[in-house]
Amino acid sequence: MSYQGTKARRKKATRGRFWGSGRKVFALNLALLCLVGGLLAGYLVMNNQSAASGFAVRDLEKQISTLRDEADDLDLQIVAMQAMNNVEQQIGELGFVPIEQLDYISGAPAIVAVK
Repeated sequence: MSYQGTKARRKKATRGRFWGSGRKVFALNLALLCLVGGLLAGYLVMNNQSAASGFAVRDLEKQISTLRDEADDLDLQIVAMQAMNNVEQQIGELGFVPIEQLDYISGAPAIVAVK
C-alpha cells in the first residue's frame, strides 16, 4: 500500500464518521438556535409587558394624587361651611327664626324595679 492510498482511506473513514453525525449536530444546533430565539422573544415580550405596566402604575399614581388633592379641597370646603359665621349667615338666608325662650321638659324619674 502506498501512502496515498492510506491517506485516502483515512480521509474516507473520517468523512463517514463526521458526515453521519453531521446531521445530528446540525439538528442539535438548529434546536439550540430555536430555543435561544424563543427565549429572546419571551424576554422581549416580558420586558414590553413590564414597561406597559410601569406606565399604568404611573398613571394610577397620578390619579391617586389628583384624588387626594380633591379630597383636601373638599375637606377645606366642609370646614368653611361649618364655620360659625357661615352657619349664622345661612340661618338668615333660610328664614329660620331666632329662639327667644327655651323650655326644657323634664320627665319624672322612672322606676326601674319594684319590689
